[in-house]
Amino acid sequence: MNDAIDFVNSRGKPLSLYLFTNDKELKKRVVNETSAGSVVINDAVIHVSHYTPTHVKQRKEKDND
Repeated sequence: MNDAIDFVNSRGKPLSLYLFTNDKELKKRVVNETSAGSVVINDAVIHVSHYTPTHVKQRKEKDND
């Protein structure tokens, strides 16, 4: 885990950090020793845009007016 924490900290701040563990001390350690836009533990998030192909087409048409 030391290598993983060092890897995260050696780069720019990530948008998200996902950790999958049941170890309470490891959870605390990762949260305390790293920084990210968001930290998610034992879950996965799917980002969905509110722009559908129809919205994109309408936007392009509006921009061309």
